[in-house]
Amino acid sequence: MAFEKIAMPMARTMPIPVATDLDDMPHACCSDPVRSKILIELSWEPPHYDHCMIFHQKSRPIDIRRLRSRFSAGGTLANFPVEITHKIFSHLDMQSLGNLRLVNYGTKRCAEALPEFRHVVEHASCALRVIKQVQLLPVFSVAELFDTMCETECTGCGAYAPFLLLPACTRCCFHCLSENLEMRVITPSAARAAFGLSQPFLNKLPRMRSIKGTYDLDGRQRSAQSWLVSVTKAQKIGLEQHRQRQRMSAHVEAVFGQKQARSEVKLTRWSKERQRGRESRRPRRTLAPDEILSRPNDQFRYMGATPFPSFDRRSQIVETGLWCRGCTEQSIFVRDNYIKAGDILPLQDSIKLEKDLRTAYAEDDILAHFETCPGALRLWDQAMARDAAQADTCAAAHARP
Repeated sequence: MAFEKIAMPMARTMPIPVATDLDDMPHACCSDPVRSKILIELSWEPPHYDHCMIFHQKSRPIDIRRLRSRFSAGGTLANFPVEITHKIFSHLDMQSLGNLRLVNYGTKRCAEALPEFRHVVEHASCALRVIKQVQLLPVFSVAELFDTMCETECTGCGAYAPFLLLPACTRCCFHCLSENLEMRVITPSAARAAFGLSQPFLNKLPRMRSIKGTYDLDGRQRSAQSWLVSVTKAQKIGLEQHRQRQRMSAHVEAVFGQKQARSEVKLTRWSKERQRGRESRRPRRTLAPDEILSRPNDQFRYMGATPFPSFDRRSQIVETGLWCRGCTEQSIFVRDNYIKAGDILPLQDSIKLEKDLRTAYAEDDILAHFETCPGALRLWDQAMARDAAQADTCAAAHARP
């Protein structure tokens, strides 16, 4: 069913959505009322996804307004062509480039003319504020951040990814943040135990400092701060150190065996002391490597992610991702039908419905998704019926003498 064919007759009789509605849909194309109407009715940006991770709704961007021209020596950099200077600047981290802007007018003007810097500052100011808070600003280069901003696919599943996994500087979707173990963040000590990292290799891992606040969909509070690293990065560094996966696994198991033996000695000593009437805290059990990476209650879930816009180099369009209202409608519809029939929803169907709820889309992709989403088609029919009823009411009111 083509939405354009349905909507065109309605577009002639229905008023164009008012500006307040369009403000709620930042990606709605105001020049096309039909497209805007479809997006307003059938898509949304669920706030609870943003609020369960590190999120700043507003952030004051870096001021890059042009100053009044003045003479300022650029030193040796002034001898290079602008293209070479920009190439050098693009390999600097954001903190170093920010400091370089403060040297003099010449370096400030050259740094702010760097396209990668301008786009990141202009379109991802909230994410930059988060990156600074978690102490990753001196870690990733301007080019690395910009390249990630220009990507759209999740590194875990290939779907549209509106979030940034901070310690890895890669894109991720909400489903992978929730279910994919490689998209987790863990403490450096856990990374050392899980991948057999020595201290020099452990120091290669980008580390972020967690932020106190509310995380997870259930509003879990985190008051303690921890240093966190990416599981994906830690695994990559582990393979770099041990060369082969088998050697890494063998090393990890050997170290775990030694720790477990020491743990059993401590537990035996604790039991004897307790029998003598000396109370003390029970020694902690040593977690196996597979337990570290597959613990059911991930205490750091969503603490290493933040919303991150995508930027199209060719069209210069910025998007933050849209979710389908129809998938929410379809989930409720299917579950209600099973409840009315007295049946239990199969596990695979429940997993699929949950994944559909979490899936985000780019604007063009979600318009194609609406064509095949049963819930979206029902919502669209309801919107058409509601608009037709409003049009009839207005016509009847104007027809009265």
